[in-house]
Amino acid sequence: MTDSTIFIFLSFAGSLAIIVLGLRMLNDRILLSYGSQIRNLLVKIGNRPLLAAGTGAFIAAGFQSLPAITVLLMSLIHASSISTGTAFAIAIGAGFGQVLPFWILTIGGFMTNATDWALPGMALAILLSVTHKRQLARLGIGLTSILLVLIGIGFLKNLLPETSEASRILFIVRSLRDMPILFSLLGFSIGVVLSFLTQSSNAVLVTALCFSWTGWTSLPPVLAMMFGADVGIVLTLFRASGVYDSNSRIFSFALIIRILIAALAGLFLVYPLESLTSILFPNTYFRATHIPFFLTSIYTIWSLLISGTALSLRSGFISAGSTIQAILGRNKSSGNLPVIPRSLPDSLEANLITTRNEIGQTADIAHQMLMLVLNASQEIESTRIYTEQIFELHTNLNLTKDQVTRFLTYSVREPTGADQARDITAQMRINLEIFKIGESCVNVASTLERICRKKYQIHEDALDDLYSFIAQVLDFLKYNSDCLVRKLISYDSDLAVEMEENVIRVRDKLRKRVRHTLERDEDADIRGELQYMEIVHYLEHIGDSCLSISKEIPGLR
Repeated sequence: MTDSTIFIFLSFAGSLAIIVLGLRMLNDRILLSYGSQIRNLLVKIGNRPLLAAGTGAFIAAGFQSLPAITVLLMSLIHASSISTGTAFAIAIGAGFGQVLPFWILTIGGFMTNATDWALPGMALAILLSVTHKRQLARLGIGLTSILLVLIGIGFLKNLLPETSEASRILFIVRSLRDMPILFSLLGFSIGVVLSFLTQSSNAVLVTALCFSWTGWTSLPPVLAMMFGADVGIVLTLFRASGVYDSNSRIFSFALIIRILIAALAGLFLVYPLESLTSILFPNTYFRATHIPFFLTSIYTIWSLLISGTALSLRSGFISAGSTIQAILGRNKSSGNLPVIPRSLPDSLEANLITTRNEIGQTADIAHQMLMLVLNASQEIESTRIYTEQIFELHTNLNLTKDQVTRFLTYSVREPTGADQARDITAQMRINLEIFKIGESCVNVASTLERICRKKYQIHEDALDDLYSFIAQVLDFLKYNSDCLVRKLISYDSDLAVEMEENVIRVRDKLRKRVRHTLERDEDADIRGELQYMEIVHYLEHIGDSCLSISKEIPGLR
């Protein structure tokens, strides 16, 4: 391999790295600044396919990363925030939505000389990004990202030599032109590999345009490379679907089928498209600046046709995904927290959705534990049976709590936006309070069992009063639990404060009743009354934890 050939490959890798860096910076900036708004927008779509597709296209126009959008959708499906059909329609729209930024890159990078004004513009963008005003800083970082992409395109165009200057590569290209099918398969394979490595379809599309613009290859391999740009997402979907439930896997399989069918259909059509071009434009010589416009137009029309067809056949693709899921069987749960690898795009945002869902599940477990305590207070003879069930639930709650805590503690060390940082902090505090509720439930059950085993006596109507107190605390916990699992659309903080005041009022009433019994009843069982007061004390702690959770819920996105 000659020095010129090595230089070509190194130049290509460096320029592509600059393009990917710019796209990643833009994607991360959008996610950190507007991640919660995007998530809320997706959740509110409902079962409206056209609106879902339009929303997906709108988001993809700024997100710049179809893998990141699909990972986010899989986490929302796992959290039961959106349906599989709605997520599939959003993903279809997102596939077409990438066309808009592709056009911007085509016009800015190929139809103008971007390097003439991108470098001076970079100085202005950096100055804006270091200002103290938040909006200007966001604008500066966004401009820096876009200009990095354009600079990378300029470097790629200038560094890739004309084929006449690279005799060895020219020889290989001419040899491959005599094997058109192999040449197209090579272009398709390059598109697949690059899209998986860069996690960006637009980076692959821009590279394909550069190959064509500099005259390295003919039309069919370039089109094949463009049609293979989305196939790299298949491996991303496989990696992410392994940790989620069946609905998320059905979505991933349906999307994989759609991507593969579209890519293979495009691969078979590259030579018919070349023939059609020759018929429509006979004896026409395209200038270098016209080639990117022409290829982007073909890709836009193709994306529109594929997206429209896939949207109309949405139920068929989902049925196919369900069939594959049924054949492969249910995903075996390892008992671990279902978080996707950090190497996948925007994994933190998707994993925060998962941990929010897991925290909601632990709140539901705590609610079940307190319900068993309520039953035990009325069936004091069967307290031991209820206590065993409570201990079993407590083990499950602690397992999930430890896993969520480890993940959130590690996430704090990663770069996060302000909204993500607040979300992590709120989740950690809520997770801790739910653990405290579980501990208090265990203590109440153990105390009830002790009263039964040692046959302590308590004052008249004590168990009825205790039942009313537990029921009041249970309602407070149920309200928080419903908010955490999103059964309630909005959270009323005033209602939470009112519930806490009612808990305090009943607690004071029970304390006064015990004190009155100990002072006036000479036959009162002091040990029994003290045990009863201890139960009231633990229930008060549960009420305090519920109030603490209610203060943190508004901080969740």
